[in-house]
Parts: sequence; structure tokens; C-alpha cells
Amino acid sequence: MTRKNVISSSEVPHLRFDDSAIKPIGEPKSLSERRFLSFRTQPFINRDGKELSWDYAVRPGGQDPVAVVARTKETNKHLFIIQPRLTIRKMAISFPSGLMEPEKGLGVMETAVKELKEETGYEDPVIEWMSPPLPKSPGMTTESNNLVGATLDEGAMRETEEESDEDIHAFWMTPNDFVNMVENELDPNETQVSDGPYSYMKGYTVGQKDLCDAIEIMFSDPDYYEHDHQAASWGELWDALCRGE
Repeated sequence: MTRKNVISSSEVPHLRFDDSAIKPIGEPKSLSERRFLSFRTQPFINRDGKELSWDYAVRPGGQDPVAVVARTKETNKHLFIIQPRLTIRKMAISFPSGLMEPEKGLGVMETAVKELKEETGYEDPVIEWMSPPLPKSPGMTTESNNLVGATLDEGAMRETEEESDEDIHAFWMTPNDFVNMVENELDPNETQVSDGPYSYMKGYTVGQKDLCDAIEIMFSDPDYYEHDHQAASWGELWDALCRGE
């Protein structure tokens, strides 16, 4: 079946699952139960009226992950961790992160502080922002990530509180250096990067480049310095963001 499926962006906030052409049948059925993962199957009717089923994974008890996007104000370096992951049999780079434990009163904020201390040794983050729940792979799991933005003092690291089944190393990099390392230096057969850190840092660097290009265009206008009393401020911004980017 073919159809035109591009809609106006103004329609997006008004779309509802219950109004879609995909209709679930009853409640999902359990396939397997484990400590950190459960597996379900959901019968449904597709757009052609055919009855099918969809298998997926569930984090039991609301144990969704929280990732901390931590940076320093002085150098704009960001904090990452690298650790071995049995699922991919490679080293994996990510933001410091861990699972919420609602039954222990550990929500998004509490989990961010706890995992930052356990995995990197850093304490007392200054929380700047929190994201809404962000589904990680909604075709395969109900798991949603929660991002927490924070600033830290790079030199204030203390002892970590790693668990015995963890082997974590923390490191700092600027967005540009991180993207360059991922794209040009890492061997993907040995080390892989979670999509969150790469997408965040790539978006940061692309936005920075667009801003630098815009400032350079202003500088190329021969009337710029004569008519814009903010010229000196824009020059300082270009020096801070763009020189040697």
C-alpha cells in the first residue's frame, strides 16, 4: 500500500497513539522474566487488518537509564567514560550513566548524582538542565533515556565507587576533539561510541561551525566595522569559538 505520509510539523503535537491505524489486541504477554530485562509480545492488527505480534524488551520496575552530560565552564571539555561491554565484546564510550531505582527513591536527579560519583569520582555537580524521557530504540524496547546537563570542576575528582563487575575509565575532551577522535582515530573493531555522545557532540560542532561561518560573513562586509558598534564583541566571540576550531 502506498500513500503520502509527510505531514505539517504543526500536526505533530496532536497525533495520538490511540488514533493510529495500528491497533493493539489486549495486554502484552510475558515471554521471559530476568532481573534487569523482561521480554514481552504484543498482539496487534496492522493497517491491512492482519493480526500479528511484536516482541520487545522491558526494563522492569521503571529502571530507565540516566546519562550525565557534564562539562567544565573554563575549557568546555566534556566528561566521558570508556568500559568493556560484553554485549558487543568491545570497548564502549558513553556519558556516565546508570539505572534509576524508584523503589529506593532514586529518580532522575538522584541517579545522576549517584552514577557520576560511582563511575567517575566527581561530586557536587551543578545541574543545569534535564531532558524529558527519550526512547532509545522504541521498535525494540520500552527503555527511555534521561539526560542531565551539569557543570563540574575538572580538578575535583575523588575516589570512585565502582561495582566489582565494572572496569570504567573517565576522560575529558572538547567537542571538536571528541568528534575527530571518533571519526578518524578509533578502530570500530575495538572501540565503539554510543549514539548519544556522538550525536550530541556532532550537533554541537556543526552548530559552532555554522555560527563561525556567519560571523566570518559579517566580517567580510566592508561597512561592518563602520556601522556595528558591537564589532569588538563579535570579534572576541570569534576568537573564543572559532580560532583553531
